[in-house]
Amino acid sequence: MIRRSFACAIVRKIHADMFLGAPKDEDNANERRLEMELYLIDVLEMKMMVIAYRAEVVDVWKMGRDGQLPLFETKAAKGRILFGLYAVSTFVGICLICVYRLTHLPEEGKVGRWAWIGLFLSELGYILYWFITVTVRLKPIYRYTFKDRLTQRYEKVLPGIDIFVCTANPIIEPPTMVINTVLSVMAYDYPPEKLSVYLSDDGGSCLTFYALLEASQFSKVWLPFCKKFKVEPRCPEAYFSSTSEPHHDDPSMAEEWSSIKVKFAYFISMSFFTSVCCSSCNNGKMDDILFFFKQSPEL
Repeated sequence: MIRRSFACAIVRKIHADMFLGAPKDEDNANERRLEMELYLIDVLEMKMMVIAYRAEVVDVWKMGRDGQLPLFETKAAKGRILFGLYAVSTFVGICLICVYRLTHLPEEGKVGRWAWIGLFLSELGYILYWFITVTVRLKPIYRYTFKDRLTQRYEKVLPGIDIFVCTANPIIEPPTMVINTVLSVMAYDYPPEKLSVYLSDDGGSCLTFYALLEASQFSKVWLPFCKKFKVEPRCPEAYFSSTSEPHHDDPSMAEEWSSIKVKFAYFISMSFFTSVCCSSCNNGKMDDILFFFKQSPEL
């Protein structure tokens, strides 16, 4: 590329000399030579800037800004040649149909002439529709995003987010469902110092309140587990119901997975037991229930 730029500059110099003509005296020749050398330097600098810019664009396209990995990649669809052959063969068939319609048009006065013309016009509409749909499918591409790289690149500039989980009736919306929602939101792949989760209980239910207390203890093991092994989905109930065994190359995950599954089963049983106790007691017996929990560490 540099040699080509230098060759282009020399060609431009020769063309300039031919256009301006040979100098008449030595002083004019020196001035003309100096101007031409400055012109060559400007041309070379411009070419080098273009080359550097193109290289920078390629690097940004491949690696993203600041040398980081890109947020997405583009891949061409397979079977483009076969689809092109199919489109060409179909186009040839359509052209033959049009030729047939035009060459075998019934003469004036014969039965079916206007029906023939109407059929041909409808076929032209279909041909136009086919042409539009095929042209947009000749070079299909697919873009695959990398959501996990978004935080790595823009972690410092990500805004703070407040997430509100709303509930009202613990019977229609069981506390276990609400708590699973809260835990999945807390496990978002987002800077924890910029993420705030609030539970808004319009009914003020003690069932939801004590289930949230149990969830706060379970979150101390669930959130590090999600971020360490990047598990999906991050709702505990959905994750353990869809995964019968751990799927990860790290051998330490099996032990942690089994331990967290046992703790999750304990968390669900405690939430259910709390719901039963709270729903079957009145306000006067609530203190006795709380004292029972404090004196029973095995529950």
